Amino acid sequence: MQLEKIDLGKTPPETPFGLNVEKAWTDLVDQLRDILNKGVKFSDNFNAELQTITTSATPDTESAITHTLKRVPTGYLVYSRDKAAIFYDGSSSWTATTIYLRSNVASVTAKILIF
Repeated sequence: MQLEKIDLGKTPPETPFGLNVEKAWTDLVDQLRDILNKGVKFSDNFNAELQTITTSATPDTESAITHTLKRVPTGYLVYSRDKAAIFYDGSSSWTATTIYLRSNVASVTAKILIF
C-alpha cells in the first residue's frame, strides 16, 4: 500500500509572529547542537566548581580557597594531587565565596571539586 500525497492547498502567508517563532526554534536547536557536539562537561550538569589549588607551605595550616558558587558549599572532593596527602576542613566557617582546607603535607597541588 502506498500513501498518496495530499494537497492541503496553499500554505498560509507567513506572518511576523510566525517568522519570529521559527527563528527562535532554529536558534534553540542550533545552540543545543553546539552544546552536544562539544560534549557536556561535568560542571555543566552540577552546581559545582573544579579548581586547582596549592596548599600552605606549612603542614596543617589552613588555606583559603575562593570559589564562585554564590552560596556556602556543602562539600568537596579531591580527585588529583601531586603528593601523598590528606585534606581536611579548616577551622574557619565556609562562606558564599571561600572554603578553608588543611593538608597534612606542605605545598600540595591538587585538583578539587567544590559542591
